[in-house]
This record gives sequence, C-alpha cells and structure tokens, in this order.
Amino acid sequence: MKGFCAGVRTAARRWAGVPQGLKPCGGRGVYGTSKLVPFRFVAATGRLLSSSLVCGALVLMGVRSAVSQQAVVPPPNPADSSPTLAVTMKFLQDKLGGIGLVSFPPKDQEGSFVMKEELTEVVADPSVCTLRYTKPDLYGQGGVESNSVTVTVPLREVAQIRVTPVEVNYGPPVYLLFLDVPKYAVTTHQVIIESGKKHVRHESSGKANLVMIYLNDEDVGNRIAKAMQHAVELCVAAAPPAKKSDEPF
Repeated sequence: MKGFCAGVRTAARRWAGVPQGLKPCGGRGVYGTSKLVPFRFVAATGRLLSSSLVCGALVLMGVRSAVSQQAVVPPPNPADSSPTLAVTMKFLQDKLGGIGLVSFPPKDQEGSFVMKEELTEVVADPSVCTLRYTKPDLYGQGGVESNSVTVTVPLREVAQIRVTPVEVNYGPPVYLLFLDVPKYAVTTHQVIIESGKKHVRHESSGKANLVMIYLNDEDVGNRIAKAMQHAVELCVAAAPPAKKSDEPF
C-alpha cells in the first residue's frame, strides 16, 4: 500500500507540473522553494489535493469497481403460488352449492317428463379430502313425497374428471360433470318418504363408481373440473404412506 500511494503522489506532482525538488510549505498543500515560483505554477499547485486524499480516493474507486463487477446473485424462485387445499375445497363448496336448480327434458324421453336436480348441503372437507352433497330427486312421481340421495366422494380415489354436453329436447344448454371412481368408493345414502298419512320412510345405502352433476354453465363446469383435479392432486400428495406388511403375499 505504501508503494502504491508513493506512486500516486509522484503522478499527482507530475500532473500539476511540480518539480521534483519542491516540497510542501506549512502543510497547506502549496509548494515553495528558495527560488521564485511563477504565479501560474502556484495557482496550479493550489488546486492539488493532498497525496493521501488522492491515494484514498483511488483505493475506494478500486474497491467500488470490484464490488460492481461481482456476479449478481439471482433472487430465489418464488414459492408455489397455486391455491392451497383449503382454498380449493372452499371454492368447490361455493361453486357446487351455487349451481341451483337444473331442469330439462331429456332428448330420448317421451311425454312431458322433466329431469330436475339441485345440490344441497354441499360440504367439501379438506381434513379428510371428501366431497359430500345431497341431491333431492324432484320427479314428483305419484306416491313419493320426497326422494333424496346423499353422495360422499373420496377425492383421492377419483381417476378422471370431464365435462360433456347433454342432449335436450328444448330449453337452455345443459352440461354434465362426470367423476370416474373405479374402486366403487363413492357412498350413497338414499331416503324415500312415501306420501300419505303415515309418511313411511325408507333408507338404503350403496356404492357407486360414477358421479354425475348437472349444470347449465359450461364455463362454471370447466372451472369446477379444474379445481377438483387440483384438489385430487393435493389430496393424493398428502396421503399417508401405506402400511407395510410383513407377510409376503
């Protein structure tokens, strides 16, 4: 460092035209000698910084240059910003519960028969990865006061989700949301109440491998299908590992 600063002082003296024999007077940065120094020389040397300041400035410039030339470390990749399971299940619960009444005359149905369906009591539970809803059958058939089915879908078992149009005789377009569950893991609980004075109640439970949900808006159906697929992936990823058995078969 001493050799470097000495070189800086020598270069500064030469730049200002200071002869090698001159020395500073009184520590004020103005150089003098026993001989007369021209005014122009004194004016030029009066603008000189001290050699220590020049040396420090150059060192600082070198440090700043070295820092600026260092490779900039890129910021870390942002965390996965996709919706969480809780947010996704809340979306499914709201959208399925908001479908409302869907009624239409099926294409191949003769007479005045009208298919009606409305989902109620929709619950999407992220803690157990299930979707549950009640689907009242509103056929208005004779002798039946009400006929409802409660469906519980384990999302980890859903293999395929798709939305397809339904052929109708007239009226607004109708679409069908299909859920394929190959293992018959869907549970159903049907309640039929016969009309009449006694209001006889019949209950039965069963298994199913296909879920069908009717709706009138294709865009809403596609959004539900996309959210359901995301929920299935999250539920499968969060599933606890299967227990290993010591038995060979």
